[in-house]
Formats: sequence, structure tokens, C-alpha cells
Amino acid sequence: MLFSPGNGEKFTVSFSPGQSLNSYRAASIPQLADIKITDYCDQACSFCYENSSINGKHAEISKIYSTIDALAKMSVFEVAFGGGDPVSHPDFADIIRYTRK
Repeated sequence: MLFSPGNGEKFTVSFSPGQSLNSYRAASIPQLADIKITDYCDQACSFCYENSSINGKHAEISKIYSTIDALAKMSVFEVAFGGGDPVSHPDFADIIRYTRK
């Protein structure tokens, strides 16, 4: 179950049958991290909540790698890449390989 304490932070909790929603235990580390690796997108979708565009910039690869390293040290289970259009990042394949390693 995804739970939001009301301050924008979200975390996953599990409940046993019959357990009250008031007696949850939050994970000590995030299970999932979303990383925005670019603000570039050539689709110009009117519903884009990121306001990405053809003028958007790609994140520096060194900053992406240091973020991935920090998440790995915390034992984060899953990473999602977004943007803009994440596959437009010129180093996208290398980023995927680095993350998997």
C-alpha cells in the first residue's frame, strides 16, 4: 500500500489481515527512486507536467552516476529514469549499464 503522510513524501507499508491502518511500520530506506535525467523532449505534449521541451538540458553524467552510487549505498531496490524523454539522453545506454552494475 502506498501511503502519503501529507507532506509530499510517499512510502510503502504492508499490513497483516485485520491490522489497523494506524499501526504501520515505514521502511527505513526508500524502495524506489525516480531520477530526472533530462528536461529535453521533442513531443511538446500539452499535458506534460514537467514542462519539458526541445530547449531542455540533459543532466551531467557525473551527477547521475553520483546519485546512483548514493542510492546503491542506501540499498534502494528500484530506480526509474524520467525527464523529459529519458531515452534522448546521449548517455542513456551507459546510464542503464552503470545502474545495473
